Amino acid sequence: MANHPLANQRALRILSYVIDTALLVAAILLMSILHQYPITDGWLTTKVLLVIVYIALGTLTLRRAPTMRTRVICFFAAVLVFGWIIGVALTHHPAGWLLFLRPTSSLG
Repeated sequence: MANHPLANQRALRILSYVIDTALLVAAILLMSILHQYPITDGWLTTKVLLVIVYIALGTLTLRRAPTMRTRVICFFAAVLVFGWIIGVALTHHPAGWLLFLRPTSSLG
């Protein structure tokens, strides 16, 4: 985000594409291993869509955003989306961590 000269090196740009591709391949492998597929399993659909959103936000943060303000906003949004991906993966629920914020009913 600071427009450091090292950030535009070819090797780092290629590494960024490799990481994004690995994330998508991992999602496809997860679907095939678990025999669960997007659209039929809500949590997996959410996770795959969030990975795509995460990649898009990362691209905006590192290269495509026109202003520094937009880059900072995209960076923090990417961090939140990453946390949501982890929450969905651990809970197997589309709400992820938000599942723990819902009010519980009292039995008394």
